Amino acid sequence: MLSPPLAKPGTKRGDLAAVMAICGAATVHLTSLLLLVGLLGTWLVSLIPAEITDVARLYILPSLMGAVLVQSIVAMKSLRPTVIAIVLALLMTFVFVPLAPSLAMFATAIVVICSTVFSWVLRDRKKTYTSES
Repeated sequence: MLSPPLAKPGTKRGDLAAVMAICGAATVHLTSLLLLVGLLGTWLVSLIPAEITDVARLYILPSLMGAVLVQSIVAMKSLRPTVIAIVLALLMTFVFVPLAPSLAMFATAIVVICSTVFSWVLRDRKKTYTSES
């Protein structure tokens, strides 16, 4: 039995094989997401009582966001953007949303965008970054 010719790394054939493998994996992944999550997930969520989805929305999502936030703070090791993000989140939660409840739907996106902008504007400009070779 003949084996297919190998594609050596760094060659055009190897690059093409890598791109085709990535495209194939992405296609399979997106198709399975569409079928399993898009169609079956929607059907499954429609069967779950509203009280259970409310509990998931109230407790599970914030706990996941909290875990991601803690990992991000520990990995970033920068105090200024962390303080800016926390202050903006507290202001949004306790000041702006009670004043304008229509902001509640977009509160997270607004805080993320504002945190990014304020962190960039208020960054330490004296710090110089050097690339290590």
